[in-house]
Amino acid sequence: MSQDLAEQSEQLEALLKSLLDEYEGLRFVVLATSDGFLVAHAGAQVDKQKMDPNRIATMAVSFTGLSYSLASECEIGEVKGASVEGSEGLLLSRLLFTKETDFVLLTGFKRSVNHGIANWTLQKAYDAVLNGLNT
Repeated sequence: MSQDLAEQSEQLEALLKSLLDEYEGLRFVVLATSDGFLVAHAGAQVDKQKMDPNRIATMAVSFTGLSYSLASECEIGEVKGASVEGSEGLLLSRLLFTKETDFVLLTGFKRSVNHGIANWTLQKAYDAVLNGLNT
């Protein structure tokens, strides 16, 4: 992780925590570089070490990369993101492209959140994080 990004990490973590307060049903957020390094994370499951944020970051990057490759192979057009639906919740991820580095944003939602609200929340989180990375 670059020095500038390491310095931004604390600000990005505060931003991710604010997203949890703002959007009901959002359980956790993880931001990683596209090569799998954790940049920032927030959320009860991650903070209480029920999940290892470094492992989640690495898996999120692999999952998102595979999703983009699968979409390309199946010729479904430009990919907006990837999702996993489980009995206890929903995971949504997106790639973020900046001039310096590409990132993966992973969001985890409670099972009570429907897909439409989750996608809307992911877009809001995406916009906020992209803005935070560009400042």
